[in-house]
Amino acid sequence: MATPPPQQPQPPQQYPPQQQYPPGGQQGAPGMAIAALVLGILGLILSWTLWGVVLPILAVIFGVIGRRQAKERGAGEGMALAGLIMGIIGIVIFIIVLIAVVLVADDINDDLEDLEDFDSSGLLVAWWMLREKIPPLRRLNRE
Repeated sequence: MATPPPQQPQPPQQYPPQQQYPPGGQQGAPGMAIAALVLGILGLILSWTLWGVVLPILAVIFGVIGRRQAKERGAGEGMALAGLIMGIIGIVIFIIVLIAVVLVADDINDDLEDLEDFDSSGLLVAWWMLREKIPPLRRLNRE
C-alpha cells in the first residue's frame, strides 16, 4: 500500500477586520444637542420667570454648537435644531411677558399717583377707580 502524501501545514485562519469606532465612544447624538433640547423645553415651560430668559439663551448657544457637532457625526441634528427653535421661542415669550408686566406696572403706578392726590375714605377712592375703568359705572356717576 502506498502511503498518503504528507499534508502541508495550513496557514492560521484569518478573521475579517474589526469595525473601528471613533475614540471616546462618540456614536450617538452629541451632548450639546441633547442639552439644547432639554434647555429649550425647560425654557418654554419657565418662560414667564427669570429662568425663562437664561435657559432659552443657553438652549440657543448649545443648539448652534450641537448642530455643528451633529453635522460632523451625522446624528442629533434634529435635537439641536429643536432646542435652538424652542430657545428662540422662549426668548420671544419672555420679552412679551416682560412688556406686559411693565405696562401693567405702569398702569398701577399711575393709579397710585392718582390716589395720592385724592383725600377721601377708601370706599370713595375705590368708587372713583371703578368709575374710570368700567363704562356702566360712568353713566351712574353722571346721573
